[in-house]
Amino acid sequence: TAGTARWDVAASGDVESGANAGSNLVVAGYSDAGVKLADYLVIRRTDGRAAFGGAVQLKSYTTATRPTPASVGAGGQIYDSTLGYAITSDGTNWKFGPTVV
Repeated sequence: TAGTARWDVAASGDVESGANAGSNLVVAGYSDAGVKLADYLVIRRTDGRAAFGGAVQLKSYTTATRPTPASVGAGGQIYDSTLGYAITSDGTNWKFGPTVV
């Protein structure tokens, strides 16, 4: 890397205006030349919401190899390559919308 930054994890420069606003967590990527490419992840301090600077890629499993819904936890998601779409755990079942899959 020859001393050139590749990543930076820091607080944003947003103004702290009260109500826990500002100073969000930012993960930024840099080019081989040390030029900032983008903020790849921003987590808001006010509510913990995360914004991604690109697509979120879920871990992929076949229907036969996917983990149990309980091991992933309610709200966890995976991509089922047998079904061809993402599914969500309710903690007991895997679901696609309201349908158990």
